[in-house]
Amino acid sequence: MSIKGRKMSGKTEFIRITFIMALFLTISWIFPVPAFSLTPIEEIRAATDQVLLIFKNSKLNDEQKKKLVREALLPKFDFDEISKRVLARHHQKYSGRMNEFTPLFTELLESAYLRNMQLESVRSARFVYINERIDDGFATVETKIITARGLEIDVGYRMRLLGGQWKVYDILVEGISMVSNYRSQFNKILSSSSPLPFDELLNKMRGKVNLMNSRQK
Repeated sequence: MSIKGRKMSGKTEFIRITFIMALFLTISWIFPVPAFSLTPIEEIRAATDQVLLIFKNSKLNDEQKKKLVREALLPKFDFDEISKRVLARHHQKYSGRMNEFTPLFTELLESAYLRNMQLESVRSARFVYINERIDDGFATVETKIITARGLEIDVGYRMRLLGGQWKVYDILVEGISMVSNYRSQFNKILSSSSPLPFDELLNKMRGKVNLMNSRQK
């Protein structure tokens, strides 16, 4: 059973994107790999297995698992690049406030995927690694996730080689881009008639983070 062609609601889309992102964060302190030793698709495969092992480890409590994943997040994602892309044309205008935006946006994504990592469907899913395309320091990895109920979800990863390491700067779920999804939401706020649209955006993000964190306690 495939969900391709179905229109996803904003909430469902957000959950799936952040859910998928959580599945392949590398726990590098347990499974260190030298630079250039893995292709992009091998990075995704290895990282998926590593994170699932952490969350299945009964010797770790929830807080320990969250801490380890948080420590692994920043090295595996290019959050500076993601932040620039989600702000798009607004980035230049608010470039002086990226020191506020990027950490908060990172925390927003962290809170979202940590919440979804508690789902049993995450740990019981099967992962199929289909193809990779590399072009001048950029790569696209195509995968498929099959849930225990037989639901098939196409997932693509956009990566770039930065400092000798492949880093993710976008994720596509059934062809829907994480960056485009956030860009659309943020643009509505930043293009509004609010006297302080950027402050409004930051406040909304803080509220979302606080809400998700409270539900995880």
